[in-house]
Amino acid sequence: MNLRRWCVPFGVATVMLMSMSAHAADPPANMSVSKAPRLREIVISVFDLERTLAAFTGPLGWSVVERGPADTTVARVFGLPVDTQIDQALLSGLTRDGVQIRLIAIRHDDKARTPIRPGGRWWDVGGFGPLQIAVADVDTAASGLARLGWTGNGVPQSSSEHRMIEMRGPDDLTISLAAGNRDSRDQTSGTVIVRDIAVWRRFMTEIVGLSNVVEAERRNVDPEFFGLPGSARGIADHRWASIELSPTSHIDALQFSRAIGHDFSDGVRAPRLGVLALRLQVSDESMIAARTKSPKALIAADLQIERLSPYGTVRTMALRAPGGLAIEMFAPEAKPMTEAELKSRFARGGYATWVRFNNMLTGNVRWNADGTAHVVWDTGNLDELGTWTIKGDAVCTAWTRLRSNRELCVHHYRLDDRTTQSFRSETPQPDGIYTWH
Repeated sequence: MNLRRWCVPFGVATVMLMSMSAHAADPPANMSVSKAPRLREIVISVFDLERTLAAFTGPLGWSVVERGPADTTVARVFGLPVDTQIDQALLSGLTRDGVQIRLIAIRHDDKARTPIRPGGRWWDVGGFGPLQIAVADVDTAASGLARLGWTGNGVPQSSSEHRMIEMRGPDDLTISLAAGNRDSRDQTSGTVIVRDIAVWRRFMTEIVGLSNVVEAERRNVDPEFFGLPGSARGIADHRWASIELSPTSHIDALQFSRAIGHDFSDGVRAPRLGVLALRLQVSDESMIAARTKSPKALIAADLQIERLSPYGTVRTMALRAPGGLAIEMFAPEAKPMTEAELKSRFARGGYATWVRFNNMLTGNVRWNADGTAHVVWDTGNLDELGTWTIKGDAVCTAWTRLRSNRELCVHHYRLDDRTTQSFRSETPQPDGIYTWH
């Protein structure tokens, strides 16, 4: 925890956000892209979206920026089948350009939709725990949540500088309501419990590319400082590190030397309930650098094109941080290959291994320099001849029997020197991943 700030962690993790203003922030699509990663969203999986949404838009005073189904590409980044239905609501309670919360309800195998850490115990490693949200009046916000069925969780904490009440709601989602001094109103923070803080720090700095690290070792800390009963043991001796994500946001990590708990790092996966991911806006160069430096085991979702509203079509990838939390990195304004780039790629024809977007169909496609084409699928008995041409920024192919010889055009987005991802030009439907030979 950062002792320079008034934010005091409760439970496994704490995120401090503002709800002083109830206006909806402008869509961040026009935000400038800096080379340094910047936190844009905290993604929370819930079971009953309407019920959780009522808590944010009611007692907490947050505003809905947008609401509706997620694109199929979003499910793929989460590692879910592309036909998975995801309802979502993007919320803002912050000042302009502040961190937002995205609530998602994943309609997929309800039996697997259990909290990341049953009961949200503070000593368990794996993801985030409670959200810490700054409100104008703690007691008024707590009373409003109580009327919606939320219950108090622990003893309220008070000091000369702040007051905090922890409330537990649906899906074990816990919110620490806090009111502090004016200097802290724009601060956004999150805290995670990790097994090895040195490993966590190297990951965040050397791979994700963050800087401005502060680290310290603490001893003889009062348990109540963590929002715990005075009888709690094993937390006095701990290490702490903080990394800034922007001038007004930071992530803290804690490593306890003696506290004993469970490690749920491997369970921080969609569709589990709880805080699943941090979304960081980055430059394309820094995302490629993170991908290059990351061992394969740390890549939760490889580089791909995602349609992420309200940012538009973006290049994205996700890493698995120590502790299990996904760090999604996206670079806005992904553009399809131009006509000149396509002609260069197909100058002498082309040959690629094709994987359909849902990973259920694969094959090999050859575009010959004379304008003829040949496709062979690995499953079934499709062995088809056809023709192809380049029309603007799209490659259009017609097969003799498939689709009754109707031409289908796709846009290609370059992922790396050997890989492209395609989308049909006539509909927003993803087409597949091509590995070029």
